[in-house]
Amino acid sequence: MNASPTAQAPDRRSGRRAAVVLLQLLIGVALVAGAGFAVRTWRPRKKPPAGWSIARPPHDVLALASVGDEVWAGGPDGLVVIDASTCQWKREVLAGGPVELVAGLAAYEGHVWVAHRDGLSHFDGAAWERITSPQLPNGQVWAVLRARDGTVWAGTERGAAQLGVRGDRLWTKKDGLASDAVTVLFQDSHDRLWLGNGLTAEGGLTVLEDGSVHTYSVADGLAHSMINAIAEDREGRIWVGAGFGSRGGASRFDGSTWITWQKRDGLAGEKVRSLLVDDDGAIWFGAEYDGAARWNGNRWWYVGSSSGLAGNEVKAMLQDQHGNVWFGTEDGVSRCAREVVR
Repeated sequence: MNASPTAQAPDRRSGRRAAVVLLQLLIGVALVAGAGFAVRTWRPRKKPPAGWSIARPPHDVLALASVGDEVWAGGPDGLVVIDASTCQWKREVLAGGPVELVAGLAAYEGHVWVAHRDGLSHFDGAAWERITSPQLPNGQVWAVLRARDGTVWAGTERGAAQLGVRGDRLWTKKDGLASDAVTVLFQDSHDRLWLGNGLTAEGGLTVLEDGSVHTYSVADGLAHSMINAIAEDREGRIWVGAGFGSRGGASRFDGSTWITWQKRDGLAGEKVRSLLVDDDGAIWFGAEYDGAARWNGNRWWYVGSSSGLAGNEVKAMLQDQHGNVWFGTEDGVSRCAREVVR
């Protein structure tokens, strides 16, 4: 009759040991996370080299826009304005109300469009409005573009919303897009609209031209299915930054053929997160983990956290009206003076 209690005792002890191990694991994770936050927050900051400046806040930055003498920076924590001449934080922007996860910005003649978690907001230089349309899905907007004809495009997880001049319309996979999710929007010098998906594994690249739709994939020569950035060089060639994790590259399209550059060809890292063609015609490739690389046609120049960047994850880049190059990273915004670049 005593056999049953004796047999169950090891099970109770095993359960207690498992609970203790789990508790210890959770405490360990919390301590590591806390230590990492403390190191990131209170560690001594190195003074950036001559010609470089760093602005914090913001911290994690996903999008940048040049607005007059200001640079607007958006990210998970919202939207802030930085003085372009001093690279100092000026103010937070509420965009008609608090905004979070600002993933895209577009600026044109004093107007600013903000893509964020709750949709799309527009600033006309005096007041804010929240843009609504039956063709604009509710929720997160990942990218925004003001096209030359005045149309505003918004990239969402459920398609690309075309808003304005020719009426509102939602483009989806049913209309020929490579995927429903659209997180990258770019208009080239021929007024073609390029749409990329860097959100889901399906990925894909689409180009809209005069009502026709064409898609490209890895089978056509893209470095990776997930598209993170699109740009055009002085020769009219389209560059596509692609990748996920430690895989990817930069693919160039001359109108008929794709070629791909990877780290072995000079890139700072395999996954290309952002692209910029500066006013000298040089191409900047922002990497997910490894800083940025600039190619001027003759040589490479590399920048990282040890040489002026606020962080090594280069998620956004722009060149302001004075020729300074700005970098949005996971740990702040950096500005590299034009004289250093040249």
